[in-house]
Amino acid sequence: MKKNLLIIVAGPDALFQEWGEYKDYNFDVAIIRWGDFELKNIEDAAYHESIPGYKFHIIDKFRKKYDITNNEYIWCLDDDCISTWDLVESTFQFVKDENLDLAQPAIEPSGCCAWEQTKCGLGAKMRIS
Repeated sequence: MKKNLLIIVAGPDALFQEWGEYKDYNFDVAIIRWGDFELKNIEDAAYHESIPGYKFHIIDKFRKKYDITNNEYIWCLDDDCISTWDLVESTFQFVKDENLDLAQPAIEPSGCCAWEQTKCGLGAKMRIS
């Protein structure tokens, strides 16, 4: 078990499927399908299974099934997040370096979001709210 855990509740068009290999990073990956469909790029996942339901209900069922209390950091990433495995790893490192208990990456200014404070402040390293 690696020290960090990335949980992706994935739909059929989940973007991580195009990010390439991830076995050599400092985090484990849990890929949880919410429906009856196939996903690509799952062979190196520490956890892979299908749990029906909605995102946070699925994550709750997952954490009740597996002991994740030994992970240093856990990130529940949206499956439509545009990112890379390198950025995931650097985010885990940033959270550790800044000694944060809770963090959320910002949405780029042109992105759609319900809460203005989740948009990225251009040039900002971090926003505390």
